[in-house]
Amino acid sequence: MFRCVSPAALVLVVLSAGTLNAQTADQLVAKNLEAKGGVEKWKAVNSLRMIGTISVQGKQLPLTISSMRPNYMRHEMNLPDLRIVQAFDGKTAWAINPMLGATTPQQLPAEAAETIRTSAEFEGALVDYKAKGHVAELVGTETLGGRNVHHLKLILKNGPVQHFYLDAETGLEVRVTQEVETGPGQKQALASEMSNYQPVSGILIPHTVRQLLDGKVVAEMTISKVEINAIDDPSLFRMPAK
Repeated sequence: MFRCVSPAALVLVVLSAGTLNAQTADQLVAKNLEAKGGVEKWKAVNSLRMIGTISVQGKQLPLTISSMRPNYMRHEMNLPDLRIVQAFDGKTAWAINPMLGATTPQQLPAEAAETIRTSAEFEGALVDYKAKGHVAELVGTETLGGRNVHHLKLILKNGPVQHFYLDAETGLEVRVTQEVETGPGQKQALASEMSNYQPVSGILIPHTVRQLLDGKVVAEMTISKVEINAIDDPSLFRMPAK
């Protein structure tokens, strides 16, 4: 026989479900961070330099990615006679790209700068996400590339919504997606797919990263060398005078 449920009981059920969901999201985040070496080991890392190659538009180019706490970032690609740089010094996003006619450092427009600012956070959004004011929600379990993944939605305090797809067995990121503004009133889905995780000084770092825009592969990075705590000068990330 159907029984009416009191409003108080309904509130209790809703609150309990919300708490359970938060705990589940917390557990997934904790598993992810532990799988990558643990929070304490990551917090002992102050800078990273990753050297490898990037495949873009059918060309293989030498690539160096430098990052430093709290949110400094620099990507540098080298062609035979050209150098392409994209960087963020914690406040200003800038680039040198002779292929686009920018042979001197240029400050990037607001849309590109916001995307770089979000991705430049050194330790990633999941570390201490609650203290940063982010909110994590478990969307569910899905299949991606033939493997089961947990889909975690992370609502950034002052940024976009990011979607993390964590391997159900290892807890490691398989894919991270978010919408990015590519022009006034224009948004596209940017996805990064991580694989080939390898240990470096006790932490796991993906050595292969594919980037897709609206489902189309636009670049693939292969890392051959990682240097930890080899950068101590923030001037590397500042925009030079023109």
